[in-house]
Amino acid sequence: MSYPDWDGRICNHFVIPVETMNHIKIHLVIHETYKAVEALDFIAIENAATSLSLDLVKQYAVAEVEMKFKDDLIDDLLHAKIESLQSVYQRANLIGWDLNKIYVVVLFRLRAADGYDAMKTDLYELHNPYQRKLYEFIHRQIPEGTIRVRSDQLIVLWNVESDQEDKSACVRKIKKAAESIQKKFYKSFQHLNLQVGIGNAAHSITELPRSYKEAQDALQLGTLMNGSSAIAAFSDLGIYRLLCQIEDTGELAKFIPPSLKKLLAYKQPNREDLIKTLQTFCSIIKTALKQPRSCTSIIRQ
Repeated sequence: MSYPDWDGRICNHFVIPVETMNHIKIHLVIHETYKAVEALDFIAIENAATSLSLDLVKQYAVAEVEMKFKDDLIDDLLHAKIESLQSVYQRANLIGWDLNKIYVVVLFRLRAADGYDAMKTDLYELHNPYQRKLYEFIHRQIPEGTIRVRSDQLIVLWNVESDQEDKSACVRKIKKAAESIQKKFYKSFQHLNLQVGIGNAAHSITELPRSYKEAQDALQLGTLMNGSSAIAAFSDLGIYRLLCQIEDTGELAKFIPPSLKKLLAYKQPNREDLIKTLQTFCSIIKTALKQPRSCTSIIRQ
C-alpha cells in the first residue's frame, strides 16, 4: 500500500477475515508501518482473529436474545396481552425501554412494484436484505424509535416528544421523516414499493393496540386511495374511517350497484378496458367535484 501522508511510502497491508454470523463481514486490518511482521506476529494475529470471532458470536447471541425479548413484549402490548402493568414495566426495564413516553405506531410495508415478478422477490425469507436495509434507514432517521420486524412489515413505535404537540404538526413531522426514508430506500430498490400507515398517538401503553389498529387501517385504505407508495395517516382518512368500523367487509358488497356487479362478472376479454374507462370517468368526476371519492377502490373490492 502507498501512504500519501508519508510521502508515498510503500508498506505491506494485511487483511484478515474474521468469521461471524448473519452475513456480517468483519476484517482485521494490519499496517506494516514500523516493523516487518514476523512468524510470532502471525501467531498473535491468528489468535486475535479467533478471539475476536468468538466475542462477536457472543455479542450476536446476546443481541438475538434481547431482540426476541423485546419483540415478544411489543407483540403483547400491541395485542393487549397484558397480565399486569407491573410485569410489563419490569420486562421493559430489563432492556432499558421507557414505557412512560408517548408513542405513535407506524407501519412500513414492502410490496413488489408493478412490472416486477413478486415470486422472485421473496419478502418473507429469513434475514432478507430488503428488511435489513429498511431497518437501517429507519434507525438512522429515528435512532430513539423501537422497531419490530414482522414478515413483510416493520412496526415502529415512534416516540412523540410531548402530548402538548399539535396533532397535525406531529403527523406532518412523521410523514416528512417517512418520505425521507422512502426516498432513500427507492435509490437502492426500485423493484419494491414502500407503503406507510400512521396511527394516532398512544398516551399510555394501554392505548397502543388502538394506535396499531389505526396504523393498519391507514395502510390498507391509504394504498387503495392514494396508490402503491402511499404514506397515509389515520387522522387524514376523514369519512373513510367509518369503513374501518365494519368488521364484516362482505356487508360493503350490498352497497355496490347492480350495474357494477355485472361489470365485475363480465368474462369477455375487453372487461379490463371497460374498467379502465370507468376509472378514467370517475377520475374526471372526482376532479370536477373536488371531493375525495374513489370508484377504483370499490371496483377492485
